[in-house]
Amino acid sequence: MFRELTKPFLSVLDDMNTLMMSHHSFLLGNWVRSAERLALNILDKYLFRFNSLNQVTLWGPNGEVSDYAGKQWADLIESYYKARWSLFFKYNEISMSQGVRFNQSIFLADLYKYVEEPFSWTQQQFVTEPRGDSFSLARQLHTKYRDYL
Repeated sequence: MFRELTKPFLSVLDDMNTLMMSHHSFLLGNWVRSAERLALNILDKYLFRFNSLNQVTLWGPNGEVSDYAGKQWADLIESYYKARWSLFFKYNEISMSQGVRFNQSIFLADLYKYVEEPFSWTQQQFVTEPRGDSFSLARQLHTKYRDYL
């Protein structure tokens, strides 16, 4: 039952990602690419890429100020925020199925280890050109969600 209740939430994230992907101002790929273009060599390119991703996620080597500069950008929603929420739901589902209390300390350590830190180092190629029509997508999403608003 819990899994069925989390699906709509994750679906909203998918829809947000699709909408953000429709406008150049909301593409993580443009942010990353602009940082990489400043590099004079391959090592700088990797460092600048890392810093561009780390700035909008962990904001430090260990997530000292996590989400301080968070953005609602395409690919960031899909590859980072959705992954974090999915892990949160998974750990809660495990806790409930085993009848044990949710261990936030273990969850946060695993979240950093399996989602947050790896994202800062990802070499995934992010979208740099808009996909879809923002107005049409917004109308579709309004129709889909208007009964919940």
